[in-house]
Amino acid sequence: MKKIIKKIAIVIALINCFSPVLYSQNGYKLGIDYQFYQIWNFSEGLAAVEKDGKWGFIDKTGNLVIDYQFNDAGRFCEGLGNVKKNGKFGYIDKNGKLVIDYQFDGAWVFCEGLAPVKKGEKYGYIDKTGKLVINYQFDEAWLFYEGLAYVKKNGSWGYIDKTGKLVINYQFNEARRFSEGLAAVKKGWKWCFIDKTGKLIINYQFDDAGFFSEGLAYVKKNWKWGYIDKTGKLVIDYQFDEANIFSEGLAYVKKNEKLGYIDKIGKLVIDYQFNEARSFSEGLAAVKKGWKWGFIARYTLIERIKEYVETGILEWQKKGEFEKTADYTLRVNEQARNAKVEELTTEAIASLKKEYILTIITSDMVLKDYDADNEVYLISSESLGNLTIPVPIADAPSFKQNFAKVKFEDYDFSIADNAFQLARLTVNNPANSKKYRYDSKEPVTYAANNIIYNFSPIEVDIPKEKQKTQTAQVKSNTITVGLADVDVNIPSTTKINNNFFAVIIANENYRREAPVPFAINDGRIFREYCVNTLGIPKAQIHLIENATLNDLRHEISWISSVMKTQKGEANIIFYYAGHGIPNEATKKAYLLPTDGFSADFTTGYALEDIYVQLGKLPAQSITYFIDACFSGAKREEGMLASARGVSIKVKESSLIGNTVAFTAASDEQTAYPYYEKGHGLFTYFLLKKLQETKGEVTYEELANYISDKVSKTSVIVNSKLQSPTMKANSILQDKWKNWMLK
Repeated sequence: MKKIIKKIAIVIALINCFSPVLYSQNGYKLGIDYQFYQIWNFSEGLAAVEKDGKWGFIDKTGNLVIDYQFNDAGRFCEGLGNVKKNGKFGYIDKNGKLVIDYQFDGAWVFCEGLAPVKKGEKYGYIDKTGKLVINYQFDEAWLFYEGLAYVKKNGSWGYIDKTGKLVINYQFNEARRFSEGLAAVKKGWKWCFIDKTGKLIINYQFDDAGFFSEGLAYVKKNWKWGYIDKTGKLVIDYQFDEANIFSEGLAYVKKNEKLGYIDKIGKLVIDYQFNEARSFSEGLAAVKKGWKWGFIARYTLIERIKEYVETGILEWQKKGEFEKTADYTLRVNEQARNAKVEELTTEAIASLKKEYILTIITSDMVLKDYDADNEVYLISSESLGNLTIPVPIADAPSFKQNFAKVKFEDYDFSIADNAFQLARLTVNNPANSKKYRYDSKEPVTYAANNIIYNFSPIEVDIPKEKQKTQTAQVKSNTITVGLADVDVNIPSTTKINNNFFAVIIANENYRREAPVPFAINDGRIFREYCVNTLGIPKAQIHLIENATLNDLRHEISWISSVMKTQKGEANIIFYYAGHGIPNEATKKAYLLPTDGFSADFTTGYALEDIYVQLGKLPAQSITYFIDACFSGAKREEGMLASARGVSIKVKESSLIGNTVAFTAASDEQTAYPYYEKGHGLFTYFLLKKLQETKGEVTYEELANYISDKVSKTSVIVNSKLQSPTMKANSILQDKWKNWMLK
């Protein structure tokens, strides 16, 4: 069998693999045997399981890590797990050590730093030290998600924030948690979906409803469950007796008293065969057959091919009942067996390709900028990755104008890294009946335009003319077109700054709002200083230009994941240049993604949420450079939302953790551009100080320099005041003043 595996590997290695990664898994295998009486899913590498009336915790190999000793157990979240002994709940760490004493009559897991607990008949919330943060007052309570938790008082449900303040009034018969910005709630006999302001987004129409996950929510009508998208459109028909969330691409559903798993187009991936089931988590899902629970894992693509080949070989190498031995030995030998392996491998791949093509989504394809020099368009797709399509320059305008109508045809795929990858694709433009081809085997150069001028000064002398009735004084004007002084001669260091990680967001071109002049140049040059002057490795810097809301979420998730592996020995730099917007009701500040609406703060990313999410991380320091204002003003004057008319003073967001925040402007001020330098005014002087000091500058020196230079220059250049601010978490006292970026 080792030779079979080796042969498969050789065949797959010969298949082209230079293209965007795609993956569609089908089928499953038993990961941990059916042996448990009760079970919870894996979370943070461990799962609670029950045997003989006691609960313990296993790892993903099935080994017992924390002994069977508890009367009940939940799951681990944020490093702690809720467990029960002698009638009371407490919390343990992943070594089984008791961290918060057994004292609660009920307890849920921690989420966003807080956990709902019960004493007597009422629920409150504790932090991870066990301190009561929100008093015992609720009849029922649930976890915090996206900053809000749903709680029950006097028979009705409402939503509170993490201070315990009621944000959405007690008015619902039932409620669900917020997910992807929406929550399902029930009034009377019907369910709907609301946003975090309580505004109705998807009308009351469902008999029951769950919550959104991976873009879809499960809802019930006329006794059957289906799935909708965030516009309320039905995506998977009402057909299931039970349904649940999508996790890792699959959701478990019920038909005819059995549970199986479907993918996001509604295709059955794992047959209806289980008595009970849970969602996939960390690659495994808890399932029940008969009276016992176990864990299943999804087949990888290679495992499916291997199984197909093994089954075929076992059948092929059997001696036929009426086959002579001499004929058998001629038919079945090493050479023939290798050829059969190759044949079966080809068959398996062809079959899986047909199966996979059905799952391809082309509706998410977005046309990017055209590279006129190389005559290539870039197409971006969540399903397919980035595709470079050669389009002659004469055809380019028509291709762009009719992109919404083009057809994607003639797919073919290869295999690499245990996944399908796009190998070939044809784009058909019906407007001119021409076809354009993507082929992973053909190298294509695509270069996004980034034109930088660095000319010597141009002297323009305007000659004096004789005037009959008026004497005019005409001076010689000098016009300079070129790079700013901070864009060239960027200092270099030989020091490798391995303990710094940076996220740089440069939002210049908005879909629905005015652009932010020079924001992309701000981000790019700041990245150059991070690499060259501060010595941060390129792989530890993420520069995102024109970031959407999902881009922002992804980058916060990335830096969070990184910090959790660094054991408190790393530092974060978060830089943002772009629009900021206020919530007029709460006066909270929001970063505006390029796909957001200035008039709708829910399409933004709350700065306070970023402060909380990053502040909770185990980092030595977290430094924010925010070149944006939150008054509703644009960088180049005027207001973002035409209906607003006046600038708004936002309240300061609280800092947590080892955090320092440098921001471009105060109160209702505007964060102006510095046209002469091709940067935001705040960013220019940030870069200038890094250039002058070669990065050897303390935070106190940097703060004083930026504040002084920006204030003075803004009054001269813009005739208006811009006063940058610097704020540090109070727990740091004066420690931050001597911090440095290298």
